[in-house]
Amino acid sequence: MCLPVVEITGRRHLQDKYPDMKIKLLSATFILTFSLTALYAQDSLKEARVKAIKTIVAETDSTTSLIPVEVDIIRRDSLSKSGVNALVDSLAPLRAYFKDKKLKKLRLDFGFSFHYGGSRDYYYDDGELVYVFESVMNSTRMGSCGTLQIDSYYFLQDNKIIECGIMEKPFECYNTPVKNEADLFGELAMLLRRLEAHLKNNIQN
Repeated sequence: MCLPVVEITGRRHLQDKYPDMKIKLLSATFILTFSLTALYAQDSLKEARVKAIKTIVAETDSTTSLIPVEVDIIRRDSLSKSGVNALVDSLAPLRAYFKDKKLKKLRLDFGFSFHYGGSRDYYYDDGELVYVFESVMNSTRMGSCGTLQIDSYYFLQDNKIIECGIMEKPFECYNTPVKNEADLFGELAMLLRRLEAHLKNNIQN
């Protein structure tokens, strides 16, 4: 983050003529210094949290002892992105990965046509969602954009997004918006309900 550098100066004769000016200048300097210090401290905490989450994600992906559970989810998607005004049911496999009976990762693969498809990964740490990564291949605008890979990521703490970003490769064309917490948790709630129902059925059977 680029922060402005502010310099506060006052001439001696002005301070002598207006004695309150020195007090006001000192007060302004203190407030500015305190605010900048707080901002730097907040950025440092966020950077530390993001770094810790990256470590969690790397460890999860490199762990070979995770126990997978696969659930078939039928998604009803609109084909309007492909220029077709219709709905289609598509099979979207959901894979849940557990360690010591704790959910560590969810992976959803989706795609209702060769024009659009991708995957979304949810990472957990001690029951808390900490990271979401989505990668989509989109070729619904072949004339103007061609085929683009759209990657987006979200770092979370206490169910709040603390850092996020999106990249369209090889160039920007769709101007894809980032999601907010309501979008992320709204999509996730449906997946967790299906996973819970699948686990209950397996236990009963």
